[in-house]
Amino acid sequence: MKTRPSGISIADAFHSKADRLGLVLNAGANGLNRLITALPEPETHSDYVDYLSLDKPSPVQIVDPAWHDRLNSSDDRLARRLRQLMEAGDIAMIVVSDDLEPTQWLLETGNQTAVCIYRSSLSHSLLFERLQHRAARKLARQTTLHGVFMSIRDVGVLISGPSGIGKSEVALDLIDRGSRLIADDALKVFRYSPYKLTGFCPEIIRGYLEVRGLGILDIADIYGNTAVLDSKPIDLITNLEPDPPGTYPHLDRLTPRIRQRTILGISVPEITLQVAPGRNLAVLIDAAVRTHIQFQFGKDPVKAFVDKQQRRIEIRDRLGHFRDDPAKPS
Repeated sequence: MKTRPSGISIADAFHSKADRLGLVLNAGANGLNRLITALPEPETHSDYVDYLSLDKPSPVQIVDPAWHDRLNSSDDRLARRLRQLMEAGDIAMIVVSDDLEPTQWLLETGNQTAVCIYRSSLSHSLLFERLQHRAARKLARQTTLHGVFMSIRDVGVLISGPSGIGKSEVALDLIDRGSRLIADDALKVFRYSPYKLTGFCPEIIRGYLEVRGLGILDIADIYGNTAVLDSKPIDLITNLEPDPPGTYPHLDRLTPRIRQRTILGISVPEITLQVAPGRNLAVLIDAAVRTHIQFQFGKDPVKAFVDKQQRRIEIRDRLGHFRDDPAKPS
């Protein structure tokens, strides 16, 4: 499992997108290679970007109009404390928002301590949102998974299983039925939030599907651009499993083989489907997706079926007791 690096430089994380983020570097250019180190779990993106704080500073600090006024005051204690944090390496980057001019002593301190000092024309609230989003994209936990990732009925489904079991063939069948391909073989997975995983396809293989006997297919050329999607949250995993001789007929025919698979600390429902002669896997996966959607609305078909049978048994028992009651008039 490949995880994110231990840190990323200011240059890669923010300076490379300075125009989009509305950033202009005013001082501290010698700090562009400074690393923002990854934080241990549990983490939130506000741990990387926050408004200026002298108590528990984040690596990226935003100076809003209120803090700008304080920094321009004659409070020497505040200036000394901020300089201590910059010298200690607790702060890697400071952004002055709302098109305000950074104070001269802040620019000088940035050059001396290799802390990047930026100015932005964006409002502090919009700047905060954009910097947090950028931090989430660059510092999110990530890994690579093997399988075919698709959007089936607007549900992100990862089709997994051993090599050669037929994942690509099933995917081709599903694409022909209207599903959309996201990634084949190598899926980049990012954890942008505490609740969801998002799957992306590496640029070099985007839109391609390898099918044994046919080679590499350009899905967009064959089925149109709407058959390909860039990314999608991972909602369900369908694991294709080979059928050892004599196993399939003896599987539990009532209860689906569903478990929770943990990826980057987040649980994703996984259903295992046995691959056996005569089974239409595309239809089965589509039915699994439909069932997953039912579960999201609180519907459990197995429980409903069992409850229905139990009610029938109870009614039958009550009627049988009534027929056998000696007090019943003839």
